[in-house]
Amino acid sequence: MAGILGMSYGPLSLVQQARVQTHGRFSYCLIPPKKVAEAQTPMVLRMGSDTIVKPGMKTTPMPPPSGGPHTAYYLNLEGISVSTKRLNIPPDVFKVKPDHSGGGCVIDTGASVTFLVTEAFKVFEEEVTNFMLRRNKNVRRIAGEFNYQICFERIAPPVTVRLPWVKFHFENNADFVIKHEGGFYIGFTQARTPMVCSNIFESTETFKKMTLLGGEQQVNHRIIYDTLNQQLMFGEDDCSHDN
Repeated sequence: MAGILGMSYGPLSLVQQARVQTHGRFSYCLIPPKKVAEAQTPMVLRMGSDTIVKPGMKTTPMPPPSGGPHTAYYLNLEGISVSTKRLNIPPDVFKVKPDHSGGGCVIDTGASVTFLVTEAFKVFEEEVTNFMLRRNKNVRRIAGEFNYQICFERIAPPVTVRLPWVKFHFENNADFVIKHEGGFYIGFTQARTPMVCSNIFESTETFKKMTLLGGEQQVNHRIIYDTLNQQLMFGEDDCSHDN
């Protein structure tokens, strides 16, 4: 939604053309794909006064970067945590490059998964691997299956596997928690053995080497874009009841 022309910062987008009626505000609450398939529950795009602000929602600046026209929604990402550990990533890694050739952090539903710039991804990969092997004696790291980059195969009982929480720390103490159902894919290898893979990938030139918070990682969060005040509001919610 937010990443396509119709809901972007661009002057031709629906939200900008209708900003008098919508006050520049729209929101959504994404349902996990499995629940959509099972219950055929519709997802609702809310605009203007129809947006729902709930207690405890967090607010973070959403300023368009200077230096030319930008249609994406940029956020000031200050760091990432895996479980309780704040990763040792310099904040400058997440900033737009001085020549505007890439970089920065955007929130988007046009991409289904999340991408991290290389410098951040390598630190993230190491800590996720350490967590999985330290907290689970029944898994081993395997080469990426089906184009996943961080994967683990279950090689012994029990059936359950401990997974880490992932937090994005945005400006204004606004922590965005990526839930397990969005942060990890649970399935089977090509040899049909159980596996779990991270839904967070290394950014590429396709995404201009930027960090991108994708759609699957936004599930069960109510997200409000306030384009006039250039801020994003979000909070955890049960999106299956947003109708």
